[in-house]
Amino acid sequence: MTLKEIVASLSEYVGLELAIRFLEIGLPIWDDFSQKSIDDSTTYGAILELELIDSKIISLSIQLGKAWIQPKSAAMQAKLETDLKGLLSEFSMCLCLKPDLDPHIELIFHAAYNFLDYINKEAIPRSQKSMIYASINQSIDAIIKVKLLTEAEINTILKTYQ
Repeated sequence: MTLKEIVASLSEYVGLELAIRFLEIGLPIWDDFSQKSIDDSTTYGAILELELIDSKIISLSIQLGKAWIQPKSAAMQAKLETDLKGLLSEFSMCLCLKPDLDPHIELIFHAAYNFLDYINKEAIPRSQKSMIYASINQSIDAIIKVKLLTEAEINTILKTYQ
């Protein structure tokens, strides 16, 4: 099966779990970039230091995703929806700044954005399933580019979710 077919066969819950798993694996890509940007006083580092964009934006996306898939009260759901809108706003701000990022960094960034956009459910229903696929695919591409895992290791993870 292709990745697209695997993702299409998953329940919404399992698709979210899989997206979270690959974002967690790819998290060091963003964290290393954020820290290096701040340490090297790059333009992007200044944006992070000024807290226009949270340097932990990918980690926060993962935390929100984990909370999202757990049973919760209506009050907690409302808080998560507010947090989701705030994170999406930060992502949008970064997309507007159009920083010149290395491909693997951009991939993990877009993977987290597509993951949140999927949770947000404001997309056209037909394209929604493709957003979770895009998130998973972008995470996997970033992970492979920086050699965090091999294709065989990726396939082993995918098999555990089928």
